[in-house]
Amino acid sequence: MTLVAPLLVILSRATTFSLQNSKKRRSSIVLICILCVPFLIGIMAVITFMLPYLYTPSAITRENYKFYNRCIAFVKNQSEHEDISVSWRGDYVKNGIYFPAIDPNSVDMKNKFSENEISEMLLLSKQMKKFGCLRVQRNMDIVLFYKRRDRILPTRPGVAFSIDGINPNNIDNEILNEYKPFLKINNGWYMSRQLVYGGIRGDIKMSLPKSLIDHSLRTAGLGDRK
Repeated sequence: MTLVAPLLVILSRATTFSLQNSKKRRSSIVLICILCVPFLIGIMAVITFMLPYLYTPSAITRENYKFYNRCIAFVKNQSEHEDISVSWRGDYVKNGIYFPAIDPNSVDMKNKFSENEISEMLLLSKQMKKFGCLRVQRNMDIVLFYKRRDRILPTRPGVAFSIDGINPNNIDNEILNEYKPFLKINNGWYMSRQLVYGGIRGDIKMSLPKSLIDHSLRTAGLGDRK
C-alpha cells in the first residue's frame, strides 16, 4: 500500500492534468510533489529489501583484508587470553569481563595492556567504522569479524579466521554454534551469513539470505583458492 496508493493518485492526477483548469492543475502539481515523497521512500524500502536476495558482494576485499590481518596480529599477541574482543564503540571484553571504554589513562587498562597495545586497540576501533565492522572477537583460536548490515547497499557477510587451521564448523562452542555454518574461503578464512547485525545501535542479530548472484567467496588479495 505504501507504493500503490500514492502511485494511483499520482497517475490519476497526471492523466487528467490536461483536462483540469489552472487552479486544479496547481493543486495537482502540489499533491503530486507531496505524494512523490512516500512513493520514493517506498521504492527505496523495496530495493533495500530485495538487494540481499539479488546480490552478495565478496566477504573479503583488498582493503578489509589488510584491516582483518592487523586485527588478527593484535589478538594473536594476546595468546594468554582465551576470549578478547574490541568493538567499534571503543569498548572491550576480556575473558568475559566487560570494560565500557578503551581509556589510555586507565590504571586498569595499563595493568592489562602495554601503551602500544592500547594505542592499537584505539586505532582498530576507529578503522572498524570505516569497514562496517561492529566487533572483532577472539574465541578460542577463532577470530570473528561481526559485520554491520548496510542500510542501502548490499552487505558483505561476516568473516572468521582460524588461527590454528581448525574448521570452526567442527568446534562445539556456544558462540561459534550461533554463527554456523561457516563457508571456507581460503587458507583459514571463512565467511558466515549469520555474523551480521543491524538496527540503529547494531545490536539486532540478522542474517543474509542466499542471493541470486553470490560473490561472497570470491577473494581479492588471498591468492589462489584452495
